[in-house]
Order: sequence, then structure tokens, then C-alpha cells
Amino acid sequence: MIFYREHSAFNRATTTQQQKTNLYVSGLPNGVSEVDVRALFEEFGTIRSVLLKCPVMQSEATKHITSLLPIYSMAYVNFESEESALAAFALNKRDPMSQIKVAYYDKQQPNPAI
Repeated sequence: MIFYREHSAFNRATTTQQQKTNLYVSGLPNGVSEVDVRALFEEFGTIRSVLLKCPVMQSEATKHITSLLPIYSMAYVNFESEESALAAFALNKRDPMSQIKVAYYDKQQPNPAI
């Protein structure tokens, strides 16, 4: 089984220093846009790239389902500096009721047994 993260065009870093600029953000509301994610994280520093993954695209056909189920989107945010990425962890403590969680992005290795 290969996770769809493996196929993303997200700017993956090659050194330990750069790896600490890549963040994984979960719990974003379904239907959020890349502009919304950038606006949420711009206060912490300069953003290199944002890759947004929405499990269900909101449309007239899926509107009734997405309004009833807790469906969340996720994003990968790449900052220019390690300090900016570290500052973005403040979102984890801002609102205890928020579903948004920020973590360092850790590339998963594909499982060869499957």
C-alpha cells in the first residue's frame, strides 16, 4: 500500500535543517482553500509552498454528506525558515476546541510487504 503523500509534488527537503521547515497540518475544515491555509500561516513567516489535500470536494451532490460527517482536510506547509515553522506550532495551543493540529512532516516509507 502506498500512501498518497508519496506521490505529492510537495517540496520535500533533503537535509535535517530543511526537514524542520516542512509541516503537516490536519483537522482543517473540508472546503478550505489554499488561500485560507496561507492566510492562517502567513503570520508566522514566509511560506515556500502549500499542498492541500481534501478528501471530499464540496459540491451540490456531496453537500448533504459533508454537512453531516466530520470530514477534514489536510495540508503540507513549507516555510522558508526553521524558526517560522516552529512558531506555527502555536496554533496547537491557540484554541483547545480546534481540530487543527500542526506537526513536523515525516515522510513515511512504503511498506514492501504489501
